Amino acid sequence: MYGSVIYILILLVFENFNTVFKSFFNKEWLFTIILTYLSSEVLHFISALVSKKLVFAGKIGKYIIIQLSSSISSVILLVYLAIHIYFTGIEGFSVYGTELRVFELFYVFSTILYNLFIFSYLLLNEENIIQIEQEITYRKKNEYLIQAVQNEIDPEILYASMESILVNLHKNENVATDIINSLSLVYRFRLENKFNELIALNKEKEALENLIQLFNYIHSNSIELQFPEVKEGEDFQIIPLWLQKIVITVIRCNIISPIDKFVISINFKESGLILQHMWREKLLISEKAEIESIAGDFEFYTNRKMEINHNSEIVVITIPLFHPEHTQDEILE
Repeated sequence: MYGSVIYILILLVFENFNTVFKSFFNKEWLFTIILTYLSSEVLHFISALVSKKLVFAGKIGKYIIIQLSSSISSVILLVYLAIHIYFTGIEGFSVYGTELRVFELFYVFSTILYNLFIFSYLLLNEENIIQIEQEITYRKKNEYLIQAVQNEIDPEILYASMESILVNLHKNENVATDIINSLSLVYRFRLENKFNELIALNKEKEALENLIQLFNYIHSNSIELQFPEVKEGEDFQIIPLWLQKIVITVIRCNIISPIDKFVISINFKESGLILQHMWREKLLISEKAEIESIAGDFEFYTNRKMEINHNSEIVVITIPLFHPEHTQDEILE
């Protein structure tokens, strides 16, 4: 059908100038149909070959130039060979300059239309991919917002603290008061920093020490935190609550017993924190899976990776820190 349309257009051109064609259904029409089929196959082959060699989303301009130039040059060569064979071998003519120029013009125009269709399809596909990625990002953000609300409430810590208060309320009111004070400091810190993107490492360290004190009320002083003073504590920053979130996950995934203290050691090293603890994983919880889930959220927000390595005795978690100057440079880039 498309070949017939081209044949009619060419026929109108020659009827107006040289009146070469006298009828519609003849060998010239069949020649145009075959040539159109061959040119479409060549265009399809080139587009498939270019799509395998180049990624459209990576270099759109380069992709368009290569495909368009190769398609036009191939069709020009194909039309020249076809016209030469047809006029010299079938019609017996040696002069066909006018016919060649007309055929070349129409088939080059047809090639441009074909490529416009291909490029519009590829661009639409890229737009759909971008929209799908945006929808996935929005969905993740909503999930993280819900998770953030859950973290603000943190029912496990709240209920465990309430139970400890009930246990000590009638036996040791001072301890019950200390638990309430520690619990209020934990939630006050969360409320004060819920809208802060980064805070100084020293502030997070103080909040973590208060959190460990609260856990010690709950677990009968079974947890020991070794977190020495960091000289760079005011220079380096961390996302609020993330260090606490990691420590809470570590405590939740491991066996805490007053028989043998559970030691959590945190040290500063090369613009990051190294958290180490003894491997006492509970039977029904995988600490590695829980930490990797947190690491995925961390990478989503910061484009930086947390790492967890462990053997039969020690678990090591690497937590990236942020330097204000470096963070600003990354934003500018």
